[in-house]
Amino acid sequence: AYEMCGRDWSSDVCSSDSTPLHKASKKENNIDVVNHLLEDLVPKQRVALMAMQDDTKPTPLHDLAATKENSDAFKLLFDELDPESRRQLLAIQDLEGSTVLHKLVPHQGDDSLISCALNGLASSDLLNLLRIQNDKGSTLLHEATHTSCNPDVILGLTEQLDATEKLELLMMQDDELSTPLHRAVRMQERSEERRVGKECRSRW
Repeated sequence: AYEMCGRDWSSDVCSSDSTPLHKASKKENNIDVVNHLLEDLVPKQRVALMAMQDDTKPTPLHDLAATKENSDAFKLLFDELDPESRRQLLAIQDLEGSTVLHKLVPHQGDDSLISCALNGLASSDLLNLLRIQNDKGSTLLHEATHTSCNPDVILGLTEQLDATEKLELLMMQDDELSTPLHRAVRMQERSEERRVGKECRSRW
């Protein structure tokens, strides 16, 4: 990613493990700061900054995706990216093997952010992203079905895929040999247990 911004520029801006954009991305409601850091940069420079990983290997996008209050800043970073840049950035994994989408899906639960991130991607690129497993073997569908995620998010992730591709993803197993469907069932069972428990407490 460093070469994309040019040697002179990258040696100045990319010299630290943690860039100013990393630091800004860890703070909430930071769209003004992010906008200020990126203004006047050409697209290749923006992509280079967004692809940088600090000593724990998250990119600034990983940090933004994990904080719901930063949804506007996340959209700002993705709005002007071409599909190839989106594909490259979304495939970067942190030390836990998680992509930006692994962070975005359970923490945000917002289908508009997913649509923003995936805008313009070919179905083959989307399928490859959905196949990526973190260090616990979880794909994006594992993450989405394991949390109280907006169902529209799951539909948005799979609507471009054909039946064979969907079946492949639904049969993928994590380190506990669970498929996304196993996780979805357990999530539903926990929701039902909480509902019953709440009813019982209200009657006491």
